[in-house]
Amino acid sequence: MATSSKEVQQSSVGGAIVVVAKCPLPGKSKTRLIPMLGEEGSAQLAKAMLSDVLCSLVHHEPLHRICKILYYAPGTEDGRQHMQALLKELAIADSIQLIPMLHGDLHARDLGNQLQNALTEAKKLTSGPVMFLGMDSPELPLDEVQEAFSFADHATLCPSQDGGYGMLTVPNLTPPTVFENVLWSHPLTAVSQLKVLSDAHIPIRMGRIMHDMDEPEDVQVLFRSLLPNSATSDEGIRVQAEPAQDFKSLQVPSSNASTVVNGEYPFTKKALQDLKELISNYDSAKAKAKI
Repeated sequence: MATSSKEVQQSSVGGAIVVVAKCPLPGKSKTRLIPMLGEEGSAQLAKAMLSDVLCSLVHHEPLHRICKILYYAPGTEDGRQHMQALLKELAIADSIQLIPMLHGDLHARDLGNQLQNALTEAKKLTSGPVMFLGMDSPELPLDEVQEAFSFADHATLCPSQDGGYGMLTVPNLTPPTVFENVLWSHPLTAVSQLKVLSDAHIPIRMGRIMHDMDEPEDVQVLFRSLLPNSATSDEGIRVQAEPAQDFKSLQVPSSNASTVVNGEYPFTKKALQDLKELISNYDSAKAKAKI
């Protein structure tokens, strides 16, 4: 797939990080969270998590020589404009390259082809390792990210709690075929990926477990992790409720992009605060249903 010269400039940095992300749009992003947060709330949280991931990577000084790529879906003009607007809002538009996904959108059945294309495009920009990250792990282990680039001839995989993986780094000479024969969206996704890497005779390092935000229960865990002062009980999250913001009016915290460091996650915390009434109501309804 040819990449626009306006979007990607040739670089000789020591590696590349590819963030794989859907545009955080209502009804299109994090749809499994809709029963808890609604369409706009799910998109609001998705936007916040993606913002934290991108800003964490850009502002982490040890990664300044690493090329950052946002591999976005839908890979259309509308998708490009949406992601460009987000990067400008975060004041990081000059620090991240945009590459559109194949076939416009992202589907689990096509993820292998999408990652093959992303690896091919990223290798045009660097002679170093290539890392793949999802958009929904705001508690990004920056120490793991940094260390992975120190093992340029190894693959580093951080598994996720649902059987997939949240981070994968591969050596530059890795063939795109390492994304074939992987069981995508399956409890054995990480295991099957490790098998393919092993069959390709690529040395493997294992990182620590990462947590995806795919289900309402994942949001509950994230809420308690990032906002521990909000007491919880079997009756739900006890909070002073505030109305959730309309998605169109959502703005990232003004001029706070540079404050994103490992362990802060300001955008995600703000979104969780805005959405806490919905989270609490969902918890309460589930607790009552068990009675």
